[in-house]
Amino acid sequence: MLTHAGTRHYVGKCARTGYYRVSPPLVSFDARSKIGRTEDGYSFILGGYAGKEEGIWMLFWLVAMWKNKVSGAKDITGEYLMR
Repeated sequence: MLTHAGTRHYVGKCARTGYYRVSPPLVSFDARSKIGRTEDGYSFILGGYAGKEEGIWMLFWLVAMWKNKVSGAKDITGEYLMR
C-alpha cells in the first residue's frame, strides 16, 4: 500500500505465524529476491499469491491507518509484480 504521505507498506498474512500484519514503512525493495527492508531494519519477503484475501487484510490496514492518522492510500501491488 502507498499512503498519501508517500510511505509504502506490506499488508498481509505472515506465512510463519499465520497472523495478519502491516509492515513499518519500506525503505528499499529488491525485485529479484522480493525482499523489502523497513526503516526499523526488518526484512519482509513477498511470497504466495498477491491480491486481496477476503477483506481481512483491509481491516488490518484500516486499523493501522487510523492508529497512525493516515488519511488515505492506494493499493500498488501491481507495481511490485511487474518488477
